[in-house]
Amino acid sequence: MLSFGKLVTNEWLKLSKRRSFFIPYLVIAAFIIGIAYFIAKTGSGGDVTNQTFIKMMMAKNGLGSSLLFLLL
Repeated sequence: MLSFGKLVTNEWLKLSKRRSFFIPYLVIAAFIIGIAYFIAKTGSGGDVTNQTFIKMMMAKNGLGSSLLFLLL
């Protein structure tokens, strides 16, 4: 089992050396920050707490499904 951990670490190191490795993560972060900014600026009349925002981002429909497509 220790060799599997070393294998995973080695693969992550190899992947992280590629410049294009971090681009999908930056797109996902920009998407989440953009949605949070949009919700904060439009103000739906109610308070959007952290828990509500996380529920919206993890939902099976709406924002959650678009985040899923970005992840794939």
